[in-house]
Amino acid sequence: CEPTGEDVTDALRKKAYELGYGEVGFVHFDRRYIYQARRKDVRADLPHAICLALEQDYSATQNLPSLEAEEAQGEAYKRQAELAEKLVGYINSLGYSAQVSGPTWHFGPMIPMFVQAGLGQLGVNGQLLSPHFGSRARLQIILTNAKVNYDKPVDYGIHKFCEVCQVCFMRCPGRAIQGQRLWFRGVEKAKLIYKRCRPVMARYSGCGVCMKVCPIQKYGLEPVMEHYIETGEVLGKGTANLEGYELPDKGYFKPGKLPVLGAEFFDMPVGKTEDHIVEEYKEGLAEASSQAEREKIWEKYRESMERSLARRNSIIDMGMDLAN
Repeated sequence: CEPTGEDVTDALRKKAYELGYGEVGFVHFDRRYIYQARRKDVRADLPHAICLALEQDYSATQNLPSLEAEEAQGEAYKRQAELAEKLVGYINSLGYSAQVSGPTWHFGPMIPMFVQAGLGQLGVNGQLLSPHFGSRARLQIILTNAKVNYDKPVDYGIHKFCEVCQVCFMRCPGRAIQGQRLWFRGVEKAKLIYKRCRPVMARYSGCGVCMKVCPIQKYGLEPVMEHYIETGEVLGKGTANLEGYELPDKGYFKPGKLPVLGAEFFDMPVGKTEDHIVEEYKEGLAEASSQAEREKIWEKYRESMERSLARRNSIIDMGMDLAN
């Protein structure tokens, strides 16, 4: 099919909603948000970004951290892949090209473009807070050369509300959330402390406590804002319904209580997996006493390195904005 050159913004938005996406926005694709290692893989002839948010199951999300919630996340990613294939097919039928970012392969951080598209704002928890389903939004971008009109950012009042709320900051098991925004690489934004977030995520089913305890996620933006305007209070703050959570080997934590995690808990390997594989290989060679042992060590090194490099192209991130 040959492209007509007509504006297809409304047609694409309608199709995306019909497929099941909860939020749809259009922006210029800012190539500054491409990971350096993936620049060569992202097509340069697709100047527009379609920002697509899919809602993760509500009930399962309220049970974070848990296997149930982790499975709900996986189901959302699986559905994203199915919907993206259909939407790309539709774009192709109009005579245009497309390239998908997410759920299993991302070219870089997506939140900035979702904010630019008016689909939410960055919360203190480092996640996009959507006006309809808060941080339950699973993010995906489709690049295209189809003719579209761009959306504009919207100030939903989330930045100011987060400064007052602070629930995720107070309830984070790893104390990884910073209560106030800070300047990072020339931009004032909310950032997480990566070294305190990652160990908790790794040990507790991806954690997600910051998602669970966010009032906007649990109750929706409009009810939360209306309640604050009427009462001057944050809806659900201080209640077990919003703030309570359980960690498998630590028990239940009611509002005001946090787990005690020692220094050894946060002692996790840092750097690239390949670096650790190389160090193991060197240590093995130093201890090997025969040619046969050295050959086995080499074979193990080769297989481990191949697996690690293959996994690089199949990483699923959490849509979070983390700082080293």
